[in-house]
Amino acid sequence: MHQTKRSKPLLMGLAIGIPLVVTLGVVGWLLPRNTATNAANNQPVETVNSISDPTQVSDNTVGGNPFKCEGLNLTGQDLRNENFRNADCTRGQLAGVNLSGMDIENANLSGADLRNADLSNANLKNANLTEADLTGADLSGANLENVNLSKAELNNANLNNTTIKQTNFAESKLEGAKIDLRAAKREQSNFSNATLPDGTTHP
Repeated sequence: MHQTKRSKPLLMGLAIGIPLVVTLGVVGWLLPRNTATNAANNQPVETVNSISDPTQVSDNTVGGNPFKCEGLNLTGQDLRNENFRNADCTRGQLAGVNLSGMDIENANLSGADLRNADLSNANLKNANLTEADLTGADLSGANLENVNLSKAELNNANLNNTTIKQTNFAESKLEGAKIDLRAAKREQSNFSNATLPDGTTHP
């Protein structure tokens, strides 16, 4: 009888306490989540700009067939493994490159920087070297048949034993160059208004 009376307050306490504990637990669980959610919502949105892929150098730009190096800087490189036949190296920076013995027929090297380049024994037939800078270049033994060298810089260039036939040297500069002018003129080459090896100007 006494046990039943003592149990009633205990049961009432449990009836009130258990829901209260559960409620407090739920509130305690929800508060951190709401705080984190609000913090995330209040953070500034970072915009990531898409980065375009770097330009890929195609096989036809460097080392392709035919070789293309228009405007590129290849100073001092050994390019003897490249295919320079019909190549386009307009305004290319090719100072000091090694092109000895290369087939450069029909190539466009107009405006190219070829100072001190090694073009010995190269085949340059029909190539366009208009306004190219060949100062100090080695062209010994090269084939310059029908090459356009008008307005080119050839000061101190080596043209010994070079095949010069119908080559256009109009307005070019050949001061100090090693070249057989008599042989070149016999082969109908054009030296009009060119500066000759002795510094004089050809009529």
